[in-house]
Amino acid sequence: MKTLVRLCVTAAAAAFLFAGIGCGDGGDEGKDDAGTDVPAPSDIEGADGADVLAPSDVEGADVPAPSDVGGAEAKTCADQVCGANAVCDEAKGECVCLDGFVMQDNGDCMKEAAPVLADLEDLTLPSDGFWNGSDGSGGFESGVLKFHNDYNAEWAAWNGFAYSSMADTTTPGFDNQYSAITGKGAEDSKIYATAYDASGMGSPAPTISFAGAGSGFGPSGVYVTNATYPYLSMKDGDAYAKKFGGESGTDPDWFLLTITGLDGDGKETGTVEFYLADFRSDDSAKDYIVSDWTLVDLTSLGVVAELRFTLSSSDMGEFGMNTPAYFVLDQVYGQVAE
Repeated sequence: MKTLVRLCVTAAAAAFLFAGIGCGDGGDEGKDDAGTDVPAPSDIEGADGADVLAPSDVEGADVPAPSDVGGAEAKTCADQVCGANAVCDEAKGECVCLDGFVMQDNGDCMKEAAPVLADLEDLTLPSDGFWNGSDGSGGFESGVLKFHNDYNAEWAAWNGFAYSSMADTTTPGFDNQYSAITGKGAEDSKIYATAYDASGMGSPAPTISFAGAGSGFGPSGVYVTNATYPYLSMKDGDAYAKKFGGESGTDPDWFLLTITGLDGDGKETGTVEFYLADFRSDDSAKDYIVSDWTLVDLTSLGVVAELRFTLSSSDMGEFGMNTPAYFVLDQVYGQVAE
C-alpha cells in the first residue's frame, strides 16, 4: 500500500489527519458594475442540470448567509478554491474550516492534533550545535521514541539520525550537513532531527523505534523538510550533483522520501511517499523544492514498532545517488498502542 503525499503546511500548523472535500465558488444575486442583473447560484443550471448548492447546504458547515452580516457588503470566494475540509463563507469572502478542523497555511483544513510522541525539545543543545553520535551511544530518545544512530569513530562518520539546532540556510556543501533549510525546528522550535541515509552504501536506513510501554505506536504524522545541504545542491547544483531541472529547467528531476512502517515481527505495514523536490510536471511553474516544514500524514501505516526512512533521487551516478542523502524531521504525532 502506497500513499503519495504532498501537504505543504508550515511550522504554524499543529494538526492533521488528512481527508478532504472542497467547495465551489459562491455568489449572490445582485447587479454587476454596469447595473446588469446577476442571477443567484440557484438560478444557474449545472452541467448535468443539477442545482448549485449554497454553502449552507454542505453538511457540517456553519456558514452565515449574507443577510446575517450586519450591513456588511457580501463577498464571495470566486477568486479562491477552498482546500480539503474547507467551505466558502460568502459573508467573509474566505474559505473556512469544517467543525473540528484547523486551517493550514496552504488552505487545507486538518483534524485537530493527536498527541506528540516526540518533539525533541527534551534534548539539550547550545545554539548552532549538533549531536552526531560521537559518544558511541547508538542513538537518542525523545518522548516515547528512539532515533537510531550509527557512528564510525575511525572515520568520524555517522549515519541514521543526529539532532541539531543549526540555523545556517545559506552555506552550501557537506560542512553544513546538519542545518534545516528553515533555519529552525517545526513550529519555531529550537531542536530537530537530521537524517543521513547511507543505506545505498550498505548501512542501515534511518530508523525510529518505539521505546515506551505498550505494543507499539500508531503514527498520525510527522513534520519534514529539506536539509540546507541537499536543498542548495538541488537548487544550484554542485561538484557532484546536478541542478534540478537542468540548464533548460525541463529535466524531470525528483527527490523522494519513503517512510515504511514495520510491525513487531519486522513485516511492512505500509509505505508513505513524500517528494522533497519534484520537477516532473510538464508545467515548469509547478516544479518545487520543499523549503517549509511540511506535515506528512502517516495514518495509513497503522500500528507499528518502528519507522524506516529512505531517500531516492532521479540524479544517479556510477556510485549511486548524487543528490546529498539528507533530510530533517521534527515532531512525531500519534497514539501509543495498548
